[in-house]
Amino acid sequence: MGSGSSTPRPKEVKPKTKSKSFRFHYFDGKGRGEVVRLAFVLAGLDFDDVRHTMEEWTNMKQTGEFTGPFNQLPWLALDDGTTISQTRAVLRLIAREGGFDGDTNLDAAKADEITDAVEDIKDAFFVTIFEKDEEKKASVEGEFWDNKLPTRLSQLEILLEANNGGQGFFVGKAMTHADLEMFSLLDMLESSSKERDLLGMLGAVPLIKAHKERVANHPKIAEYLQTREETPL
Repeated sequence: MGSGSSTPRPKEVKPKTKSKSFRFHYFDGKGRGEVVRLAFVLAGLDFDDVRHTMEEWTNMKQTGEFTGPFNQLPWLALDDGTTISQTRAVLRLIAREGGFDGDTNLDAAKADEITDAVEDIKDAFFVTIFEKDEEKKASVEGEFWDNKLPTRLSQLEILLEANNGGQGFFVGKAMTHADLEMFSLLDMLESSSKERDLLGMLGAVPLIKAHKERVANHPKIAEYLQTREETPL
């Protein structure tokens, strides 16, 4: 058996897409789509931000208009007709295009780990939004805000602190898609749940709170946040 190496392998450099245009389809809200918009901004890529109302989306499906590979949002269209669905697939594509998906294979895997962990908690939040039964809704809301979210934030803070003492980003020395994912979660919760004391909760995870501010202050992100359309969710 050969001896292993502790040095992370550099990522294989893959050709970028040749697409000169990107059309990103999602609802007119933050939800699962805002992190992709942030990725386009950080990558410096122009994109068509196609925002569908629920009525438009329903009509598109009823009339047989193309609604993505899996008939769900979000999805991305390239100029050669290629379409890509699933939030994380689109996010990672744009991160690779922009060169912020991690410097090594290990960094890329760690960034994916954070991204997937944050998506898990987003899934739990969406359950609280779309539950119709009032009794069940109160139960899942309590479980989310009192247990699931604080627990996951504490877990994520430990991972953040493990990289440069939590004074920078989740992976390596520069921002990756993992940082955008984390920011998009807190940004969404802050704007859609004003009756909850999110800032008070972040007091228990000061590194996560400072990280949110760090991402928001990146020049490209800051400019986007100042000019974007405000939506509650």
